[in-house]
Amino acid sequence: MTADQLLDALLDAGSYRSWDGTPADVRPDPGYAAELARARGSFHRMADRSARRDGALPADELIGVLRGTRLPAWKPPGGGHEGALVHVVVHGLDVTTPLGLERRVPQDRLRIVLAGLSTPRSLRYFGADLRGVELRADDIGWSLGSGTPLAGDAQDLALLLSGRRLPPGRLRGQPGHRFTGLPA
Repeated sequence: MTADQLLDALLDAGSYRSWDGTPADVRPDPGYAAELARARGSFHRMADRSARRDGALPADELIGVLRGTRLPAWKPPGGGHEGALVHVVVHGLDVTTPLGLERRVPQDRLRIVLAGLSTPRSLRYFGADLRGVELRADDIGWSLGSGTPLAGDAQDLALLLSGRRLPPGRLRGQPGHRFTGLPA
């Protein structure tokens, strides 16, 4: 990956993280309800459209949004401060994991993130199919479910629980193929 490709990937992820569903000072935005209606009710379509639009901002403006006062105060609807932490950690891992960057999320934060992602509501939302699988985060002594053991680092399991596929070799155990590589 070239330096320009890396910058584009980081700005794209950053633009997604900068979006909080309310009008931002740096772009005209008709508001959350109008954006959601324009996306025909799909939050994912709305977030993707917003991230692509914001990703076209000049880098200095986007960095200003990320450093500003609005984003740190943001909480996802129904998620509170814990949901905001999950959001920031998962999207940070969305950038670092595919690039092979060895960023380590502190264990106390990972415990909060895993607790938030392992609720029945969250599992349904992200579509993590854990039938017959026991997840084990060996690095923090955490587990979830019952069945064939599937082990990995807690931050990789956070990505798995949030519906992401992992690079091959990040998980240990027979069911790992269900959660790695490209979708079938």
